[in-house]
Amino acid sequence: MTAFNMEEEKDEGHFDADGNFVWDDEAKKVQEEAWLDGVSEQQMGAAKSAKSRREFRDEQAEETLTTDAANRTLAALLKPRETVLQALKRLGSKKRERVRPGSKRKQAQMKETQPAQTEEEKKQFEQVTEAADFLMRSGEVDVYSQIKEEFVPEEELLAQRRERSVQFAEDSEGKSEEHPPKQEVMWEYKATDGQIHGPFPTSSFVAWQQQGYFKGESAVEMRQQEMLNDFEDSDDEEEAPAAKDKEKAGESPWKRSDTIDFSSY
Repeated sequence: MTAFNMEEEKDEGHFDADGNFVWDDEAKKVQEEAWLDGVSEQQMGAAKSAKSRREFRDEQAEETLTTDAANRTLAALLKPRETVLQALKRLGSKKRERVRPGSKRKQAQMKETQPAQTEEEKKQFEQVTEAADFLMRSGEVDVYSQIKEEFVPEEELLAQRRERSVQFAEDSEGKSEEHPPKQEVMWEYKATDGQIHGPFPTSSFVAWQQQGYFKGESAVEMRQQEMLNDFEDSDDEEEAPAAKDKEKAGESPWKRSDTIDFSSY
C-alpha cells in the first residue's frame, strides 16, 4: 500500500475552493491512457462500429418513416377488424404453457399446437412495433386499440367502395341476363252487361281479388290473352284495327274468375 503523498498529488492537480481535487489536463490524459491500456484495439473498433450502425439506423428511421408510411404499414400487415395489439399477439413469439414434469403427452401436444415464430412473423412483428411506436410518439395515443380499417388511407377506401359498387352492378347485370324478367299474362273480362274490358296484367287481378273483387258474387267471365308480334312492324298502315287485333291476340276459352289461380301465371 502506497502512503498518501500530498506533494505528489499537487504535481498532478490541485484542490478547488470546496476542497475537491481537480486533475490537471496532462495528468488526466495520462489517467485515461492508463485505463485504455486494458482495452484492445479490436474491442475499440467493434464498439465504434456498433455505435456507427446504431446512429445509421436511427438516421434512416427518421428519414424514411412518416405518418403516411406508418399507416400504410399497419394497413398492410393487420388482418380485417384486427387491432394493433391483437396483431402483435398473433405475430409475437409463441409462449409455451407450463406442464407438469413427466407429462409427455401434453408436451407433445404443446409442440404441435404452439409453432415457433417464423422469420417472416418476426419481421412483421418488428415492422408493426416500429410503425405503432412512431404513431404514438406523433400523438396517436390510442394506436394500439385501433383496427386495420382505421389506417387505410381515405382515397383507398373510396377506391375500394367504387370497385365493390362496379362489381355489384356487373353481378346484377349478369344475373338479369341469365334470368330475364318474366312477361306477365294478360286477361280480359266480360262485365254483366256483356261488354269486354281489358286486357289487364295478372298482377292487377291478384290485387283486385285481395280487395274482394272478381270472386264470389262479383265473379265474372275471363279469358287469357297472349299478345303476339309485339315487336313486329306492320307494312300496311291502313289495315283495319279489328284485323290487326285479331292477328295480335291469341284468345283462349272464357272461365269464371273465381276458378282461376292467378298465382300460377
